[in-house]
Amino acid sequence: ETGFPVPGLGRDRAFQTFESNVVFTLRFMVDTGLGGGFWVEVPQGKWRRNTGAPRTYCQLEASIHYSDMIAHKPEGDWQRIAPLRVLSVDIECAGRKGHFPEARYDPVIQIASMVSVTGQTEPIVRNVMTLDTCATIVGAQVMSFQSEKDLLTRWRDLMLESDPDVIIGYNICNFDLPYLLDRATALGVQGVPFWG
Repeated sequence: ETGFPVPGLGRDRAFQTFESNVVFTLRFMVDTGLGGGFWVEVPQGKWRRNTGAPRTYCQLEASIHYSDMIAHKPEGDWQRIAPLRVLSVDIECAGRKGHFPEARYDPVIQIASMVSVTGQTEPIVRNVMTLDTCATIVGAQVMSFQSEKDLLTRWRDLMLESDPDVIIGYNICNFDLPYLLDRATALGVQGVPFWG
């Protein structure tokens, strides 16, 4: 409210702003007619691939002037859902006797993962990563690890390799994902918070 310096004016000036409470992403969507989940077309010759250091974890980074983008309303062929990679995950922990598991102390002993692509009938990954060993599981690849750090490192690698668009599971936002992040931090596993 006190203003800000404007080059050439020499002192702080206060200006009235309009729509300053509108999030930039929402403003962009309104201005371009783009809705959430819309298909967007970037015409050939109108975009250029970014060649510098990556600024995101996207597979492809490109630049285009917003007026050259074509937003397709969800009608006809543009109504279908994109082929999203969906990761379903569930973890098991070995809590101390009489205590609910805490990431500072209690190990992750198993991570079950399934990666599927919308529109395809068979998953592309179906595995269980386990600390030590477990019985064979029909239809799933069982991967055994001698250390919890190795287990979490390999699961981090699975996340980076599969590059899921959506992560699903029962109570993953309140337990599984925060637990994995906190446990990886406790064990010094690098790169876990940067999943994609």
